[in-house]
Amino acid sequence: MARFDELFNDNVDTKEQILIIPTWRDWITNINSLLGSDYLRNYNTLLNKPEWKNIAKEKNIDIVFCLHPNMQSFIEYFNIPDYIKVIKQGEVDVQVLIKESKLMITDYSSVAFDFSFLGKPVIYYQFDRDLFLGSLPSHLNMDEELPGRIVDSVEGVLEAAQYYVDHSFENEQSIINRTNRFIAYKDTDNSKRIYQAAKTFKRKNKINDLVKYDILSQHILTRFRKNSKYFDVMSYMNKFLVKFAKIDPKLIVIESNLGKQVTDSPKMIYDQLKTLNKGYKIVWVTNKIYPFDDENVVTVKRLSPEYFKYLSIAKYWINNQNFPHYIEKKKETVYIQTWHGTPLKKMLNDVEEFSGRDEGYIDRINHSVSKWDYLVSPSPYATQCFKSAFNFKKEMLEVGYPRNDVFYQDKNELLNKQNIIKRKLSIPKDKKVILYAPTFRDDEVSAAKKHLINLKLNLYQMKQNLGDEYVLLLRPHIIISNNIIIDKSLEHFVYNVASYEDISDLYLISDICITDYSSVMFDFANTRKPLLFFTYDFEHYKDNLRGFYMNFEQEAPGPLLRDNDALIDAITNLDKVNENYSDKYDKFYNKFCSYEHGDAAKQIVDKLF
Repeated sequence: MARFDELFNDNVDTKEQILIIPTWRDWITNINSLLGSDYLRNYNTLLNKPEWKNIAKEKNIDIVFCLHPNMQSFIEYFNIPDYIKVIKQGEVDVQVLIKESKLMITDYSSVAFDFSFLGKPVIYYQFDRDLFLGSLPSHLNMDEELPGRIVDSVEGVLEAAQYYVDHSFENEQSIINRTNRFIAYKDTDNSKRIYQAAKTFKRKNKINDLVKYDILSQHILTRFRKNSKYFDVMSYMNKFLVKFAKIDPKLIVIESNLGKQVTDSPKMIYDQLKTLNKGYKIVWVTNKIYPFDDENVVTVKRLSPEYFKYLSIAKYWINNQNFPHYIEKKKETVYIQTWHGTPLKKMLNDVEEFSGRDEGYIDRINHSVSKWDYLVSPSPYATQCFKSAFNFKKEMLEVGYPRNDVFYQDKNELLNKQNIIKRKLSIPKDKKVILYAPTFRDDEVSAAKKHLINLKLNLYQMKQNLGDEYVLLLRPHIIISNNIIIDKSLEHFVYNVASYEDISDLYLISDICITDYSSVMFDFANTRKPLLFFTYDFEHYKDNLRGFYMNFEQEAPGPLLRDNDALIDAITNLDKVNENYSDKYDKFYNKFCSYEHGDAAKQIVDKLF
């Protein structure tokens, strides 16, 4: 940016000074909205902590408070002690404040980037992140990419500030490394480079720009996609490209959970691929915006024209479910199927009758399965189930699930990740976490054949009995279509995490997992933390819906609980449950997690790429 010419101009002396500079809130527009806000309450609490007086008087460090211009009309409502200096933006150039200060405390302000570019430490005080972001995601993975320490409490701010004061405001190298990803040049030639780039600018690929950015072109494409002939045309294009187009030996198409997420085993394989640096081009199928920072990645929406094009010419396909059954692939294309769970309930060819499925369902899935070249397995048990259910006769990759590699990280890395996830979900540090992750029921579908969830958990009873010690995360199966409505009275106890990107994160922070017949149990067992089974419809599920591959009643590593009272009793007497099921848990782990060693993604990439 042109302003960086002045930022990196060494013409301002650095002072012993801490700059507190929060940004504005778009919902605070008048006195009434300010007076009742957490924004005013939290900053007044922060500013009046006696620790600042000690820092100012004993350490002889200036503390400056500077509100955003949009908030400056409210300055009189901030209770600012006399040892903190108030500065209005406009009275002093913000860039001068940045250059002369040694530590910045902000929340979400972009000035933090400028400050960090000078190698100086930043503390992000983010007590209201969910409200601030609203329904729109950040461009960044904030917890892992922002160039500073992130805290969500006044105590966290003071602890971090005292650390930097005691360490002469020296920034951590890990944060400096993070900062350097956001800037290429730390010099005063930015304006010159901008001028040269503008002077020599030439538009490339005018036709592509026309199609991609022209409103009329996009409107025509949208209308075409809604046309009944769209998939016929895409199918013909796919067949033509498979037969006549040249395969791209460096192209990899990756899809996870029908394009709904960038997660699970395909994501872990992608992360491992990034370390190769062998010139692979990655096409990620995602219907949501995801903050990729990889120049080798192209994102496409599922079932878009680009989706069919790339699948037709790619050397590699990676998926944890299935690509559409009607898509053809080249003979040279290698299809790696990671699947999405260890089977408990019977699948596909092992099920005598499917409820809620049309008569062509099994044939379509078998046709999709016939294209798989490799299938990933986490255990000998899973291998046998897969071979039977899918009639799979090609190569099994018996290496464990890449998505479970995370559980075998270094303990310090795990602890850091757990803190980040809890902060992301605004879960209080003093609360334990219960995860409820049930599977779907084949016979619980809408008129449109969409799967529904019929929540049998008594959330009010759980809050009354467990709310002082626990919070509860609700995570329905990904194919559930109806929304779970959480009553206002359950706020701060029940968290609806149906749309949370990566369920492995939820496993990491949970102290207890409640499930039923879901493959969640096999993944969660890698944590060795307690498993409870809320099986209110056990006989109906076992006898009328799917049936099981294993003797579920005999092998389950936790109690099968039929009602809410029994569930609550098990949680309140968890030590007894752990003691009673210790041997069963060990046997369960040894049988169903036997290939899990934390290097599944590496083994797959080493073998196939």
